[in-house]
Amino acid sequence: METSDAFGLPGETGGTVGRVEVGVLVFEAPEEGLDPGLVGGRGWAAAVLDGRAGGHEAGGVAPFAEELHDLVAFASQQPMDRPSSGAGVIELSRVNRQRQRRPRPSSPVAPPTWSTRISTWWRSESATNRCAHRGQCTYARRMNESALDEFGRYGDVSVKLGDDHVAVVEIHRPPHNFFDLEMIDGLVAAFGDLDEEDGCRVSVLCSEGKNFCAGAQFGNDGRRGGEITAANADGSPRHLYDAAFDLFSGRKPVVGAIQGAAVGGGLGVACFPDFRIAAPEARFTANFARLGFHHGFGLTVTLPLLVGNQQALDLLYTGRRVKGDEAVEIGLADRLVPLDELRQAAYDFACEIAGSAPLAVESIRHTMRGRLADAIKVATDNEKAEQDRLRTTNDWHEGVNAVNERRAPSFTRS
Repeated sequence: METSDAFGLPGETGGTVGRVEVGVLVFEAPEEGLDPGLVGGRGWAAAVLDGRAGGHEAGGVAPFAEELHDLVAFASQQPMDRPSSGAGVIELSRVNRQRQRRPRPSSPVAPPTWSTRISTWWRSESATNRCAHRGQCTYARRMNESALDEFGRYGDVSVKLGDDHVAVVEIHRPPHNFFDLEMIDGLVAAFGDLDEEDGCRVSVLCSEGKNFCAGAQFGNDGRRGGEITAANADGSPRHLYDAAFDLFSGRKPVVGAIQGAAVGGGLGVACFPDFRIAAPEARFTANFARLGFHHGFGLTVTLPLLVGNQQALDLLYTGRRVKGDEAVEIGLADRLVPLDELRQAAYDFACEIAGSAPLAVESIRHTMRGRLADAIKVATDNEKAEQDRLRTTNDWHEGVNAVNERRAPSFTRS
């Protein structure tokens, strides 16, 4: 990594050094303890996390707190009492505990102006925020879309990849993100390419618009708004659930960011990631029975795995809505965060996973989820057969019409 000139950070009884690297501000501290007035180390990094520049956690005030404050204020372009409201401040790499300390100069030297030292670097680099914590490199980077590189476009699915080994896979069919075979195949292609990309260790799945995925769109005649069948290259038929099997066959972890509705097949898509970070406004709905229809997209397997068999039966029989807070309570979602923090929370969690050894994570995932794709294949074969059968009934047409007309259905068991 390219490094600019190093400059000293003298403490009251000794000194340590800091250096600016391209994209990284590294603080080095001696191995055997920190002087209370010494700038650097765990205490300083934790203080910056809180938007303040201070001394070591054992006590004391950094001698150049004012200069540090100016530096961070300059980088963040925001008031220091609101560190979380900006688009990222500065990247702190690992707190590097060195085995030696540089001696103080024999004659007093005025400390450099921090904002002058950093200004050229700051203007040339994207705003990211990776936080050092407890002397280790723990990823908690402020997600900045402009700092992510375009990885590829797969129809209505875009992929961006950051230098922290986290990819952002986003569905672009706002506001409801209705799905069809083309969209699911786009996800399959995206995650397939990321599986082969060594620079990616984990992905965040999100969607543009009000709702995460409202499933398939049906007209009053019961027809879907998008195609669910196509032909493979060899001419053999390809169904939506063939794509579902391929989607669940991926090797690397996925974290879902769920906002708004995840309805019907959209709930099936939401159950694909390893984890779900949800907003309170999220609504999870297995509304198939309300349509006079059988559930699909592998929910036969994924839903009981997440919430247990009895809760799965509850959701499938009633078709009731589950909001974000209840979803966390029953295991359908893993964490609940405010809507405006949703993507950042999912990204931060993905970064935590990316900090683990990638081969170990993939090995663990294969042990824990390696049979899931095969189970999905068996389940979707049955789900498809039942859906085809029920699609010929009067109750199916009544259910679809009732939903489109926003009224209660009147089923006749025919």
